[in-house]
Amino acid sequence: MSAEDLKRVTDFAVKNGLKIENTNATRRSIVVSGTVNQVGKAFAVKLGRYEHEVARRRGEKPVKEIHHGHDGFIHVPKNLEEVIVGIFGLDNRRISKRNSSGDPPNIQLRV
Repeated sequence: MSAEDLKRVTDFAVKNGLKIENTNATRRSIVVSGTVNQVGKAFAVKLGRYEHEVARRRGEKPVKEIHHGHDGFIHVPKNLEEVIVGIFGLDNRRISKRNSSGDPPNIQLRV
């Protein structure tokens, strides 16, 4: 990642009220954080809280789990489409451990 690309992405994040938590040009990543509203505005996405029932083990009664996620596509500005190749952390569905609720955790931009 070039220094110019890094600056363009961090400028976009700061302009949208997101806090830069970490940058790593070698790993081509920028970690940002913000409120649900800030993240939603920055990526033109509607974040929501979702509930569903999951049977953790075969034969056990399903339990309710709550996670945050989004519907639809995540958007980035046209001038960053070739720089940002992935956005991770907008969905915290349980994979192998319990999730927290509330504002999204740090969001990782893969550039």
